[in-house]
Amino acid sequence: MLICAQAFGVHAAGGGSRILRALLKEAPEPTISICMDVRKPPPTSIVTELHIPPRPSFGRLEATRFRIYLDRLFTNYRRQQRLLEQVCREYKAGKLHAIAHGPDFWVSYQAARKLRVPFFLTVHDRIEYNLARDYRLAYWQKCLGEVWQNADARMVISEEMGEGLDALYGRRPWTVVTDGLEHIHPLRERPQNSFRIYFAGAIHLSYAATFAALAKALALIRGQYPAMPVSLTVRGSAVPDSFQGLPVRALPWASEGEVEKDMEKADLLYLPLPFGPEYEMFWRYSLSTKLVTYLGSGLPILYHGPAEAAAGRLLARHQAAVLATSLEPEEVARCLLEAGECAPQIVENAQRLARSQFMLEEQRRRFWKIVGGGE
Repeated sequence: MLICAQAFGVHAAGGGSRILRALLKEAPEPTISICMDVRKPPPTSIVTELHIPPRPSFGRLEATRFRIYLDRLFTNYRRQQRLLEQVCREYKAGKLHAIAHGPDFWVSYQAARKLRVPFFLTVHDRIEYNLARDYRLAYWQKCLGEVWQNADARMVISEEMGEGLDALYGRRPWTVVTDGLEHIHPLRERPQNSFRIYFAGAIHLSYAATFAALAKALALIRGQYPAMPVSLTVRGSAVPDSFQGLPVRALPWASEGEVEKDMEKADLLYLPLPFGPEYEMFWRYSLSTKLVTYLGSGLPILYHGPAEAAAGRLLARHQAAVLATSLEPEEVARCLLEAGECAPQIVENAQRLARSQFMLEEQRRRFWKIVGGGE
């Protein structure tokens, strides 16, 4: 029996949950997911899922700035650990897997050591980014260093993440395990001079400058080439104010199947990242699941973010996207026009990258081989 304990549910929104769903679907051995967050996880039919929060929930206050103080006053990690140990004993768990998304990775590690069962660590994001506002950040960094050294195996979302943690905590073996594709869509026929741009996901505040540069670039193209179709569709977010005066459409959250249908009406997929050193712990090491989806879409990708980001470096190595690595609208407009000209080659390179590194069958094989579920 494998216990997977992490700070989110299997069917919650976000990339971590999506990866977990992909890995645990049709698991080769009995598996239980445990959501360690304050919030109750949404229902899932993929695996049995339990909820062991670190403290009581305070309803609407959880979505306010007061959450920081609630965490300080009411969190009880010792109680959470005892409950996790109780579940492991009850279900006769033989191993424990945790994702270092929040402090609960330390709770899971201590429980595994007390129960003397193998412990497997996955890192999707740097805790310096996820826990930037936590007053005990230095302590959690020290804890992660101990877990990095002593876990029975380590999995990371990118090579940059593994190399970065090696440099910080000492070299240990690790394996890249991330999201994967079940199939790759063939090249979609699209007009060369059409810019119906599509973005699926949450537009965080950190993306404001990136989207503002895109808006100005689209305005430039529209002014220079009035006959060219220019538009932006976002799925799951409100349209930023910077797009006033441009053809835009905001769609509500939807299933992956609906997103697939959306792409039938798109010419270009937008992959933004925030610029600036304050976000470096995010963009330098993490890879979004959106990137994996885009690689298999059959559409060209416009990457818009720092050149040194893990996603930017990967796409540049494989020439799998047009790279806009500046906030200058003129540069972004030039990249948009370039994407219209070389779309078939970009898509072919993206498909090749997807087949070599991001097929779901291979990601599942790696994960289950590491945790002992099969070859």
